[in-house]
Amino acid sequence: MRLLVDHNFDERVVNALLSRTGSTEVIRARELGMERATDEQLLERAAADGLVVLTHDVRTLVPAAHRRVRQGEPMAGVLFVPASLDVGRAIRAVEMVLHDFTNDSLANRVVYVARS
Repeated sequence: MRLLVDHNFDERVVNALLSRTGSTEVIRARELGMERATDEQLLERAAADGLVVLTHDVRTLVPAAHRRVRQGEPMAGVLFVPASLDVGRAIRAVEMVLHDFTNDSLANRVVYVARS
């Protein structure tokens, strides 16, 4: 799986994913110069590059993703992880999704990884 990590996502979770998931490509938004990108710009870039967005942002990014799908624009997918989850639980929840899904099965979907 290929992930694009939203700029506000917990770095502890990202670092654990990088060290524990060998077949997953993890790219931070800031590595692409997108730390100040709008949600729409981030989703557009992710779609163009076939990257699933990993985010804590249910307030603006998730609605932007749903709008994108309703408008018929391609989207590689969004994984929403509540920021309120403790780090260990967040890591395990994301790892389960990475194990159970593929980039293709996430296309045009928003998956709520775990509830807080």
